[in-house]
Amino acid sequence: LFALDRPEAAAEEYTRIHGRYPDSAYADDAMFEAADILVAMGELEAASERFARLHAEYPQSSLADPAMYRRAEAFYGAGEYERAAEAFREYREGFPDGQNIDAALYYGGAASEELGESGAALLLWQRIIDDYRDSGFRFDAMHRAAERHEERNELRDALALYTDMTSRYPEQAKEIGAQRRADELVLRVSGLTRDESRLLVDIEEHGEAETAEGREAILELSRIVVYERQADAVNRRLVVPLLEDTASRAAEDRERAAEAHFLLGEWYFQLGEYADAADSFLEAAEVYPVDRDRAAQSLYRAAVAHQRRGQDSVVAELVEELSSSYPDSEWAEEAQDL
Repeated sequence: LFALDRPEAAAEEYTRIHGRYPDSAYADDAMFEAADILVAMGELEAASERFARLHAEYPQSSLADPAMYRRAEAFYGAGEYERAAEAFREYREGFPDGQNIDAALYYGGAASEELGESGAALLLWQRIIDDYRDSGFRFDAMHRAAERHEERNELRDALALYTDMTSRYPEQAKEIGAQRRADELVLRVSGLTRDESRLLVDIEEHGEAETAEGREAILELSRIVVYERQADAVNRRLVVPLLEDTASRAAEDRERAAEAHFLLGEWYFQLGEYADAADSFLEAAEVYPVDRDRAAQSLYRAAVAHQRRGQDSVVAELVEELSSSYPDSEWAEEAQDL
């Protein structure tokens, strides 16, 4: 009947076997098949009741274990996560050494996660990681646990998992970029932000200022550091040499070299090193005059830096140059206030 695509009739026939011949060797099997068909038909309540009865009436059956696991799995598949979490818990308690115990831990954790209970999920996944080292679910449990730890700002726990993944499961770890995540977390543990860590790994992967991609990542990192005023010693040690390298590559990338000079100027200005700031701004204007707005802004910032130094004659020269070369620029108008 099932092969003839008549699932309702098939379920009725299986149910009849159990009803008429409860002591038959086929009774438990028939009950399992009927319940499984009901799952496929979306009859979760009826299916759950039959799986539970199979366990209650035939506790010694080889199908008792898979029946209780299948019951929980059916709830999970239907999106009934609260009932699924409870059913997986019942399975684990009823079959502590069951054949599906690692799967029940994994999906029990997944159900808890769907309910917003990340702590409960982590506890269940950690049991797989610690106690079921040969489980096919262990890598996925490690991956999801690492993600949750990172979300909870438990960076060292996440780092330990990604490091273990790359060692024990190199191919799977490569597919999810585990080594990159570990590299970023090492930097975050040292005190850098998520974005800074991501960009530093990008910079390293793309050969720093040797490539256009590396130079773009350097500029993006430098914008974060400079404009968010994160001018601490760590950032200075990381960013300034990278910017200087990018600025030196005007022959191959004038546009990015000019922005690197400009960002160096802003950096020195924030540190009160106004002479170096003015020099960097003037370099930015000279290296890439094609970008007229950036060039005008660079001259304006150079004038501001010289004003801070008390170099009024130099300020006047720069204001004059702005007015003559960029008469329609907003920076020429701003310069008049100097």
